[in-house]
Amino acid sequence: MSNKRGNSDDYNNNNNNNNNNYGGGGGGGGGPGGLKKRRPDNNDHDVVGSLLGDMQVQKEANQQGKQPKSTFSAKAVIDRIIQLCNAEQGQVDKLEVEARLGLLTSTFKSGTIQEDFSVLMERLTAKHGKPVETHETDHIFDDYRIVYDEDLKQVVRKESKADRTTFNLPTNLIYDIRVSVSVEHQLPVPLNLPESGVRQRRYKARSTFKDSLWKIDMTQVTTLLLNDQQEATTYEVEIELLPTAIQNTNSIESVHDLLNQFLAETKSLISLIQPQQTLSFPDVEMEKVTAPQEVMHLKDIVFKYIPNVNTKKTDTFPGSMPINFGKKHFRYVQANDYYVSEKTDGVRYLLLITNDTIYMIDRKFDFYTVAYPKLLELYGNDTLLDGEMIRHLKTKRPIYLVFDILSHGGTPVGAKKLSARLEAIRNSIMVPFTNHIENQNLPIPFILWAKNFHPKTQLDTVFKSVRNRGGGDRTFEDHKRNHNTDGIIFTPNTPYTPYTQQDLYKWKYLDKWTIDYRVVRRDNQREPRWFLTCLGRENTDVDCREINFSSEDLDKLRRDYTRARDPNTVIVECSYQANIGRWKYHMVRQDKVKPNYISIVMDTMESIAEAITAEELQFRVPLSADNDNWDEEMSRMRATLLANIKKKSGSSSSSSSSSSSRHHQGHHQSSSSSLQAQHQQQQQQQSRSSAYYQGSNYEGDPFGGDDDTTGSSNQPAGSYQNGEQQEYI
Repeated sequence: MSNKRGNSDDYNNNNNNNNNNYGGGGGGGGGPGGLKKRRPDNNDHDVVGSLLGDMQVQKEANQQGKQPKSTFSAKAVIDRIIQLCNAEQGQVDKLEVEARLGLLTSTFKSGTIQEDFSVLMERLTAKHGKPVETHETDHIFDDYRIVYDEDLKQVVRKESKADRTTFNLPTNLIYDIRVSVSVEHQLPVPLNLPESGVRQRRYKARSTFKDSLWKIDMTQVTTLLLNDQQEATTYEVEIELLPTAIQNTNSIESVHDLLNQFLAETKSLISLIQPQQTLSFPDVEMEKVTAPQEVMHLKDIVFKYIPNVNTKKTDTFPGSMPINFGKKHFRYVQANDYYVSEKTDGVRYLLLITNDTIYMIDRKFDFYTVAYPKLLELYGNDTLLDGEMIRHLKTKRPIYLVFDILSHGGTPVGAKKLSARLEAIRNSIMVPFTNHIENQNLPIPFILWAKNFHPKTQLDTVFKSVRNRGGGDRTFEDHKRNHNTDGIIFTPNTPYTPYTQQDLYKWKYLDKWTIDYRVVRRDNQREPRWFLTCLGRENTDVDCREINFSSEDLDKLRRDYTRARDPNTVIVECSYQANIGRWKYHMVRQDKVKPNYISIVMDTMESIAEAITAEELQFRVPLSADNDNWDEEMSRMRATLLANIKKKSGSSSSSSSSSSSRHHQGHHQSSSSSLQAQHQQQQQQQSRSSAYYQGSNYEGDPFGGDDDTTGSSNQPAGSYQNGEQQEYI
């Protein structure tokens, strides 16, 4: 996308700067132009000081022919709206508040890819009905633009924008948002287009969807330079607040509510085109903290409550991370005190309460604020939780699933054993939340639930709650939880450990083992070649292989790559399909900027090769190492299985021979039926044989049961230690 295109739409009439009128006039009409702000207390942001600072930035930007850009906050946007309304003597109809979709890197690049634009157009049409279509050409001059209607064949508008301020809003979705606030002046419309002075022309095929509070413009833009050279067509998505919506506000609070609705609607546009396999939470309003000093201060607070953390690793997420579970780890788990839980397929966040604010901390070690004052009331400042955001598959509500705690109200607990931390989660986090928030049906951004942990001897209890939905999808379901799951976590009863923890293990179903590679595109004279790389020593790229995705997956990758904020940090999640010898592309990991290290890649390949099944886990984990006779049992069962197959195969051959003898005395149709019956019988035998290795139930399989194999309750004699089920959370 061309920067020229982005700048050409930002024409300003710098001679109409009314910033110095802030605080003046402003009575006329309704809306925020006539609002009065309360006197700030000591904890409030200095509104006047901020606005004066904005005015100085605006003045300097105008002198340099640039727009001022501000760090996004709802309060800053509202302050700007009020300021411009006052400057325009309350004439809200001149105010323009709009949001655009695009990608935010070092600059904001407005627009979407064509495929997303088309999908969004279809879904908005289904929701709002047929849009209003217009075809116009903008003739861009230094201080204004003239709009020519290609259908009416006449000039329809001449307008200029003044006092424009933009606010960049990064998201964890596939697109970011830029909010702009400006004053738009309508100028006398000329009868004809001027013959000189035009800098650029932009042809716009626009589809407009109107709602009660805003309108959504879907615009296909073709830019023509002075020499009539055509730039690439771009696809713009813009949502604009209607002046009447602003006029109908009568307080600061109502403006804030309107802006929140506006931003929620903008994020919902992104969610309409968000890839389905990407878990996202556009309904949870998060604002990224971007001030460097504030970020460093928050990191220091996090470091304070995590035992043995390396405070020099300021760019590394300090949460505890598991390693892959392999056959070599059975003896260690059997010999030590472990808890087991399902491995939730969610988005990892630390949750920090400090400075009277709620922060969500992602895997990039970025901080986001969330408006959730009830949590502050319940837990107090300096509370740090570890967990992941999931979505309930039935209610669709976002849920923060807590699986660890580092501090509560300033009291560190990370150095305690896991059993004590689980009790702290239950008593200090879940009981207050259930009594004071969840049972009160209050409007909240997300629910807090705790993850279920069981002693390792009750691993079968975890599997009983897993449901296989087909297509590689599995869900964890109990009396309240219903979310995606992809394996088991083995957590030692030890203090919390930051970063990679060598005795914290994750096991996945064979079809769920994935590796996060970096995608590298290398262009040659014919067509680009795509490679998967991982990290080696000193963070160097190590080529693992050239991509061998299916054509469908490769098309999907190309599309996602086009959306990338930074082509150098496109991290993709892939799994190996052993049955066809090909890698499968799943999605771009928006939460990561680095691929897996080569050691992790090798560990994962070993896990795929070892192919540890759910049945092997349930048999071996509860046993002591001395009583673990899995290999002997498997060898005996394979021998029995082979003998049964041979026996049944011999019986079938004998039956077939007898049938063949009778064939010469019967009809050809009878022979055909006999051969077909023999073939079906062989297929059934092969099906039973292969079903065993998939863990399915059949005669002679000691691990089968009436339920899903992942939830089997039939146990080999003496393989489990009896005891009452314990649900720790």
